[in-house]
Amino acid sequence: MHKSLWIGLAGIFFTGCLGLGEGGSLWQSKPPMGYSEANPLPMASIRASYDFLDRLRTQEGQPVRYRRVGSVLTESARQHAQQKGEGILDVYELSDDAGGSVRLWLNPYAGYTTTTPPDGFSLAPTPSTRK
Repeated sequence: MHKSLWIGLAGIFFTGCLGLGEGGSLWQSKPPMGYSEANPLPMASIRASYDFLDRLRTQEGQPVRYRRVGSVLTESARQHAQQKGEGILDVYELSDDAGGSVRLWLNPYAGYTTTTPPDGFSLAPTPSTRK
């Protein structure tokens, strides 16, 4: 898993995130989804966040280990009065046995859950509710 974690991150780094875009910005547009406070993964709820992380897989199809690091307030939440949890993001650290790790930012108050995994990862199918 260590190798796939770093291969995925290297792919993100070298496929458009590095370099100066218009206006001298380090990011050509937005940072890849999930890898920063500026572009968190949208989630319908806290439970949906855990369900999503449970389905997250490396490029080799292996489950990832994760732990919640904490919550942060976005810049907009700092500037405006907090309402109904808006502007609060949860930060998770994904790790592997070889010591590789990456942090993901999730927005558990977005009202919907993305079906797109962060770059370098895939999603396992949702478990069937039929018995």
